[in-house]
Amino acid sequence: FIADAEHLRETDEQAYLHEYEGLAVGNGTEVFDRVIFREITDEEIATFDNFKAGQDFGWYPDPWATTLSEWRDNGRTLLTFAEDGGNKLTPPQQAKRLKKLHTWKEQDGKTYYHNLRVYSDDANPDIIASQRDNGINARAAGKGNMRDASYRFLQSCTWIIDPERCPKLAHEVQSMQYEVNADGEVLNTIPDGNDHYIDATRYAIMPLAKRWRRAYRGEIATDDE
Repeated sequence: FIADAEHLRETDEQAYLHEYEGLAVGNGTEVFDRVIFREITDEEIATFDNFKAGQDFGWYPDPWATTLSEWRDNGRTLLTFAEDGGNKLTPPQQAKRLKKLHTWKEQDGKTYYHNLRVYSDDANPDIIASQRDNGINARAAGKGNMRDASYRFLQSCTWIIDPERCPKLAHEVQSMQYEVNADGEVLNTIPDGNDHYIDATRYAIMPLAKRWRRAYRGEIATDDE
């Protein structure tokens, strides 16, 4: 933990001040002012081996939303390269779409289904159970009291998003702004709403955010986290 903090301080002092000192950084009201939007190629995806999948549940008007990313410890980089979502989808329909999203061609030219662990909005355990019955390794993300910590984790890492593959996530990230009071003062408050694909990504990296928070507190993380 100390080595990671020192490395971040040396390589990106702005991120260090935000993550470890809790200081507000940046010049505007953007919640995510360090995200890189660029193409993530099929060739890159074929090399990925540390996937992070998450989903946020909704029916209507809020959608069911899911994203898929690659996490690289070296450089603390998250690359989000796939998304899916929609309204009025039943758990079996969601499971079918998850299987399709998690199937792609590997370096050997063959197409594989990747049976990934999908960290999920634990406010809906019945949906998680139904998806598991339909062959999805869905797990509760354990989001309780983790909203600020998971947002700070996303803000501090290098987050790369492919806007062509993930247009809805890209739109949410670009639109997310800190709240401003009547005097024009920027508040350290992240609004709740229009953030379904962001939430799906937060749930996907929840184990990483929990490890960071435990290390920050001097606690020992469990193997499940």
